[in-house]
Amino acid sequence: METISSQQSRRAFLRRSIAAGAATIALGAGFRSTSAQEEEVSAAAVSGHLRTVDYVNFRTGPGLDYGVIRVLPPDAPLTSVGAQSGAFLKVSNQGTIGWVHSGYVLPGNGGSSDYPMSLGYKTTTDSVNFRPGPGTGYSVIRVLPYGTNVEVFDSFEGNFQMAGFAQQVGWISLDYLSGGGGNGGGNGQPIGQLRVTEALNLRANPSTSAPVLKVMPAGTMVWPTDQLSGGFRYVNLVDGSYSGWAYDDYLA
Repeated sequence: METISSQQSRRAFLRRSIAAGAATIALGAGFRSTSAQEEEVSAAAVSGHLRTVDYVNFRTGPGLDYGVIRVLPPDAPLTSVGAQSGAFLKVSNQGTIGWVHSGYVLPGNGGSSDYPMSLGYKTTTDSVNFRPGPGTGYSVIRVLPYGTNVEVFDSFEGNFQMAGFAQQVGWISLDYLSGGGGNGGGNGQPIGQLRVTEALNLRANPSTSAPVLKVMPAGTMVWPTDQLSGGFRYVNLVDGSYSGWAYDDYLA
């Protein structure tokens, strides 16, 4: 476990990290892991209202190996988006989706919920604008191409549904979405990096008979794409050295 010896050293470390533009802290002295707290957090996760109790890393995935999006201060409002992996909770904070260790989270005050629960995934049926608000009057965050899988949430305004893609939350017209998104199921574009769970072949094509480009050791980090075929997903190694097809069941 990573530790920071005192509140003073934590604050000094945080100041240095932010000044350097790399705000990454360790799991700190405020870590709490009791069964009572876990029950509180689990109940709060259902309602969606959470808050941090100490400085904590807001990560791209559910583990200490994932990158840090930013450092959240104490009492930062969080909203559960309906997933948990081990000791990590999937949450939103100020328009960004990420993961925090549950040992640094307690129930919120009931007013911190900024995003509703995840419903699963839908697929874009054409190129479509991904906007910060539910209407064509809002600016465009990015244009999502045909066939992009996005996570969707239980929030609708007019003809728009709230959606998440690549660590961002926005809105997409229902005219350009199809499949899933009402039952919490379906495969789609995971938000953030994925980790290889055991030694895994990276192949040139989505087939067990395709040439092996590289054997990825357990713990290898990859950026996933929304290309799926026969149980394989097209991925890019985080270090940029290789791209290819990996069996999806071994990516977590």
